[in-house]
Amino acid sequence: MTSELKSVRLPCREIFPIEVWDCIIRTLRHSFPVLLNCRLVCHDWRKITDKVLQQGGLLWNPEFSRNTGEDEETYKEQMKGTRFNSASSIQKFISFASRSSPLLGSNRFPLHSIVIFPTSHDHSDLYLKVPLLLSQFGDEVWHCTYYVNECIPQSILALPVIFQLENLKSLTLLSYDWSRGEIEDALKRLDINSKLKNLTQVNILGEHAIIPLSILILPNYGSQLKQLYFFCDNDQDQVETMREKGYSYNVGKYLPNMEKFKVFQPNSELLLSLKECSELKSLSLKSKSQSTANINLEDLMGGLNALCGKVDFASSSNGTGKTGDKSGC
Repeated sequence: MTSELKSVRLPCREIFPIEVWDCIIRTLRHSFPVLLNCRLVCHDWRKITDKVLQQGGLLWNPEFSRNTGEDEETYKEQMKGTRFNSASSIQKFISFASRSSPLLGSNRFPLHSIVIFPTSHDHSDLYLKVPLLLSQFGDEVWHCTYYVNECIPQSILALPVIFQLENLKSLTLLSYDWSRGEIEDALKRLDINSKLKNLTQVNILGEHAIIPLSILILPNYGSQLKQLYFFCDNDQDQVETMREKGYSYNVGKYLPNMEKFKVFQPNSELLLSLKECSELKSLSLKSKSQSTANINLEDLMGGLNALCGKVDFASSSNGTGKTGDKSGC
C-alpha cells in the first residue's frame, strides 16, 4: 500500500504573525522587481507590499529629464507607475488584467499609479484608448502622470477623462511648452466640471505652466490642494506676455490650505502672493543655473518677511536638483 504525499500550502499568517512578514517585506523596499513578485504570493503579502511601494516608491525616470534644467528632484515626485506608451500597451494590459484579475486582486496597478506618455508621435493613437482603460480601471488610480503634446490633438481631447478619476490624489501634467500650438485655446474649451474630492497634490511641468494652472487647477481645486509644484516664469518679457493674456501670478489667494509649495523659476509677484497661504510649512525655490531671476529685491524681502517663522525654505540654483540646507528666516 502506497501513500501519496500531498503538499499543503499554509496561509502565511500561520507560519509567522503578519507583523513579522511586514518587517521582512519592508527590508526589500529597494528592490522593485522583487516587490512586484511579492505581490503575487498571497493577499496578505500583496497588501503589505502595496503599502511599502506607496511609501517609498518615488523613483527617478530619466526619460522625463528634458526641459527641466536637469533638475532631477523635479521628477522624483513622479510615481514609477504602470506606464502606457502606445495603444497596444493599453490593449495588452486590458486583456491581461481581464484574464488575471484573481491573481492581481483589487489593485491592478502596484502603486495605484499610471503614466500616460507616448514614446513618439507615431503612437498618438494611445490617447484614443485612454477612455477605455480608465472606464474599466480608473477607480484604482490614485496618481496619474499625463503628457500633453501640441502636435497630438488627441492628448488634449482625452484630458477630461483624467478629471473623472474619483479616487485621484495626485496629478502631474507635462508639456514642453504650454503656450505652443493650440494648447491654450484647447484647454479653455475643455469642460472640466468634476469634483475630485481626494486631489491634494498637483505638479505642472513645462514652460508657461501658469496657463494650465490658471485654467484647470486653481478655479476648481485650489482650495483643497496641500502640495503644488509648477514651472513659473521669471523672464520679464515672458511675464509681461502672460499678463497681457490675462494670467496672474498672484496664486496664493487660491491656495488657503497649501502646506508644501515648490516652484521652478519664481518671480516676485508669485512670492508675494504666498503670504496668503496661511497653512504653508515648506517652500522650495529652484532656478536654472544659467538664468537670472528678475525679482525685485524689495518685493522679495517683503514676501519672505511675511512668511518668516512659519515656513522652512529650501533653495537651489545649481540645476542639479539638490536643495540647499533648510533654515528659517
